[in-house]
Amino acid sequence: MKYLLDASIVVPLLIPEENSEKIATIVEALDELLYLDFTRIEASNALWKACRTGRIDSSAASTAQEKLFRVCSQTIAANSYLAGALVLSIHINHPIYDCLYAIAARENGAMLVTCDAKFAAKLDTSICRVQVI
Repeated sequence: MKYLLDASIVVPLLIPEENSEKIATIVEALDELLYLDFTRIEASNALWKACRTGRIDSSAASTAQEKLFRVCSQTIAANSYLAGALVLSIHINHPIYDCLYAIAARENGAMLVTCDAKFAAKLDTSICRVQVI
């Protein structure tokens, strides 16, 4: 089975968070992993924020970003899903960034894996399958 991981899953794999170990254990057990190219941007922004707030230093941020590029080596282009994501975003009144993941998961026959329970609650199975960690 295919699984599309969003940034809320990827970031805890890069820097320590409360749920990092749990996420790593679950992700290791998944089959085919997919990532949007946009995930690299979102995760890099989270690294900047962690550095800015003092959770990590710049060296740790750089190391985490290197890991990010290894982890997300095979990506799919988010631009391909913008039209559908906009329609979904308007329909469920939710930011398009997250909706990109949902539409990409659906179009690739994948399950969306996220930590965002509020977003997942807005999605029904006709949009995409979702696993919340």
